Amino acid sequence: MSDSIRVQRPGKKIEVNDAGEYITLDLYDIGFMGRVLELIKQFEDGAKSLSAQAEAASRESVDEIRELARKSDEECGALAAKIDEVFGDGASRKIFGERTPGLYELADFFGQIGALIKKYGNERVERYKEKYSKYDRKAE
Repeated sequence: MSDSIRVQRPGKKIEVNDAGEYITLDLYDIGFMGRVLELIKQFEDGAKSLSAQAEAASRESVDEIRELARKSDEECGALAAKIDEVFGDGASRKIFGERTPGLYELADFFGQIGALIKKYGNERVERYKEKYSKYDRKAE
């Protein structure tokens, strides 16, 4: 019989709705954090831009308000699509339902997911230190 190994890739499953659906945080995927940080930057840039436009828009102008609503829908839709790219197909639907999320919902999501990534990332670092400390001994 031949030898066999299996490398563990323990992603963290995060329940995101009352139906029990989940997304996975794959902290062992080297590119995952880069994709998450890119997504957060896109959110921050979009929120700043929309906020500035909202301040500049005349509350009396229906056309300006309509244009702001269109841009908001476009920006939030792009962010929802990016969430699907980072967390897997259908992630946005699982998290926000069938409609395009608004900035408030997106901010809530990023706040909660950021805290979980930090928590699980710290746990992973501690496990790594524990597991590999035996290889870090100084020669006697």
